[in-house]
Amino acid sequence: MKTMDEYDDWWLVKEPSQEGTMVTIGFLSSRIQEWGHLLFLDLPMVGAILNRGDLFVSIEAANAITFSASPVTGKIIAINPALNGWVNHQASGSDWLMKLLIKD
Repeated sequence: MKTMDEYDDWWLVKEPSQEGTMVTIGFLSSRIQEWGHLLFLDLPMVGAILNRGDLFVSIEAANAITFSASPVTGKIIAINPALNGWVNHQASGSDWLMKLLIKD
């Protein structure tokens, strides 16, 4: 069963998989609108291990520079390929950043 949680800057969806729990992370549309046009986005690579609390994304936008801490501990299994198109435009809140596999 899928579950969705929202936090100050981002949302995450948890869903069971054969290897554990897959977590999809994205930023809230309200935050993206507040930040304005994205100028720079830095994410870790697929295969990287994140620990809860690690800084895992940095964003430079027209109205903000922000860094976010990982909400979970897990291995990055996918980065949204559409992210290349995020820079220099207004991203929508439905866009996801990455998928991680966490152990239950």
